[in-house]
Amino acid sequence: MAAFGAVAGCAVYVALPMEPTLTEAFALSILGLGLAVLAYTWGRGAIAAMPFAWACAFLAWAVAHSAWVATPLMPAELSGQRLWVTGVVRQVDLRDRTTRLDLPNATVYGPEGAVTTGVRLSVDKKRGAGVAPGDRLSAQAQLQRPEAAAFPGDYDAARYGFLEGWGARGFVMGDFYVTPAVADQPQGWRTHLEAFRAQLTAALKGNGSDAGAVAAAMITGDRAAVSPALAQAYQASGLGHLMAISGMNLALVAGFVFFAVRLMWASVPWLAVRVDGRVPAAALGFVAAAGYALVAGASVPTIRAALMIGFALVALVLGRLAQGVRGLAVAALLVLAVWPLAVSVVADQGPLV
Repeated sequence: MAAFGAVAGCAVYVALPMEPTLTEAFALSILGLGLAVLAYTWGRGAIAAMPFAWACAFLAWAVAHSAWVATPLMPAELSGQRLWVTGVVRQVDLRDRTTRLDLPNATVYGPEGAVTTGVRLSVDKKRGAGVAPGDRLSAQAQLQRPEAAAFPGDYDAARYGFLEGWGARGFVMGDFYVTPAVADQPQGWRTHLEAFRAQLTAALKGNGSDAGAVAAAMITGDRAAVSPALAQAYQASGLGHLMAISGMNLALVAGFVFFAVRLMWASVPWLAVRVDGRVPAAALGFVAAAGYALVAGASVPTIRAALMIGFALVALVLGRLAQGVRGLAVAALLVLAVWPLAVSVVADQGPLV
């Protein structure tokens, strides 16, 4: 009931044609609290009010969260101009011919002064070779302000940019300078994670073999080195889903660690008769699944899958039946409590709405 209301509230916010104000969000939260008190006071007679209470609460939370994390858009008058951009690279995405660089809190220098916003840059693959997360970048780029969809069903660049945290995008057209990251320079955990993933991906790819490309795709989620012929062969054989990291991949890792630890624990009789081997096996299995989710990029679907695996392991330790639907509901509730705008990607085999 709580998960249904949370999904409904977040879905309503995403579907709204205009942005509610914080005052309206506060009014919705008061309404949700009133419905919850009503349901608690009247018992079964008002139990139907609980989903509406959760929906109002999460709709208000989605509004407040959006106002908190909103990335300012680049001024419209700067769109289409060649401007200087400086910032710290957080993520590097290698494509077929280009390298995509994400710079949160980048500085864009226009004729009237500097503007701070998130910028997504594309640069020629040769020029972008060697750029790593944490490096400081200064470049001349032709930037565009993300625009809303021109007609229903069209690509909504403004909404996508809002969800991804960038207010301008463009292609490097002029000078391009990169300063490597300094060891003692303060950086966020996400930048450190992306730097580790980039190093691991480069090590897995090795000399550019197909085996290294598949290993990088299955471990870090980087499928840029997978050739079209190899990807088509995997699809034709029915194994294409293996290169898309999902709950199945995390479950395989957690299951392998769980049974391996149980086997080693049982091989020591002194420990086996005194401590239930399921407890350390489940703990290490969850750590392995969570670590794999982080190495794979810590996307919302992988975090949701790791939470579901954690619930299943806890049920196994307690001798209870692990119910997938309830685990999905609780995992979705926890994910939406942190990322309310991720309502379309928290489901098991696709969007919940």
